[in-house]
Amino acid sequence: MGFLIKLWRGRVSLGITYWIFGALVVFMFQMLEYVPMENPDQAGILIFISTAYYFFISIAVFRSSMRHNGSRLFIVYAQLSVAALLMIVLWRIIAAGILVGGIAP
Repeated sequence: MGFLIKLWRGRVSLGITYWIFGALVVFMFQMLEYVPMENPDQAGILIFISTAYYFFISIAVFRSSMRHNGSRLFIVYAQLSVAALLMIVLWRIIAAGILVGGIAP
């Protein structure tokens, strides 16, 4: 659990946080979402877990970028990627509200 706390607080290097836990894991979640599933509940669970992960890793990448002492270009790129990922999270939350009838269309 100690590593997850370090990751959440931005104390893991930006390179590892962004490329391994950001780009690679997010890519794997994206690929899993395109795998046909027999049970619609499985797809819903996957989307819930991936959305929670996207939120978690967005915060971790942003915090890590604030501590990064390297390339300013990499910092800006990482922060723009976080903004894009948070837009996906927001869209999923809005879509989920519409699908379950929580938000009037």
